[in-house]
Amino acid sequence: MKVLITTDWYDPVVNGVVTSVHTLTEELEKQGHEVRVLTLSRNCRSYVEGSVYYVGSAGAGRIYPEARFRLPVPERYVQELIEWKPELIHSQCKFSTFFLARKIAGALNIPIIHTYHTIYEDYTHYFSPRKTWGRNVVRQITRRLSRQVSGMIPPKEVWKYYQAGDLFVSASTSETQGMIYVEALTAGFPLLCRRDGCLEGIVKEGENGWQYDDMKEFLAFLERWGDLDESGKRKLCKCARKSAERFSAETFGRGVERIYEQERKRTENLEYCFAGGAAPVRGTGSMGL
Repeated sequence: MKVLITTDWYDPVVNGVVTSVHTLTEELEKQGHEVRVLTLSRNCRSYVEGSVYYVGSAGAGRIYPEARFRLPVPERYVQELIEWKPELIHSQCKFSTFFLARKIAGALNIPIIHTYHTIYEDYTHYFSPRKTWGRNVVRQITRRLSRQVSGMIPPKEVWKYYQAGDLFVSASTSETQGMIYVEALTAGFPLLCRRDGCLEGIVKEGENGWQYDDMKEFLAFLERWGDLDESGKRKLCKCARKSAERFSAETFGRGVERIYEQERKRTENLEYCFAGGAAPVRGTGSMGL
């Protein structure tokens, strides 16, 4: 199958979208699929490098660190992708490259699969009306919580940070894929996380960690972990590492492939009527593939 992946985020940016795109591309190619990626370049120039199409862009760091927005795209690049005739487009972002995905899908009458990586409504309050005031508040709170904030970590260095701890703790309720939880399990870390839908099927209570609903439960589970002897902690860590096997890169790739096949079967007898370059879009979850 020919698959076009579109994403606003790509190397050298470090985030979950980039990791997911690389993992998916590698696994699909292992399964014999032909994959091309359409993304934003880190400057105003559009070019092709191997199977990756980079379209010119400008910085939008005021909105989000390292974010960029698309500039006008030379028509020859879009036409080349249309002539390649992908059978399906998998969009990873809802902004700049998504409009190109819709244009290509409309020209070829093919469906778009979209992965929802970010719960945007959970982040709107971070846009402080006063930038200086907002940063000062974050700075003060961060200093109270921790004396060391590492910031973005290169993927190849992440394992070092996991080796420095014993238990993975998270209060996030805005994860869509739970990749960081699987990373922690792979490193042998039991999880102590705020209860969230994305953790369904990941956290097995008392086996590889716990989920809490409030501070009282958090402290109770933290105390339970602290009361375990070394044998009990090793057993929990072993179960954590074992449970991560269900979320391997290969399993992820096979799951996405099944969705592609389901969508092809669902649409192969349908005739799409696109208006203004529109295309049918199907959203997907991720960890539950």
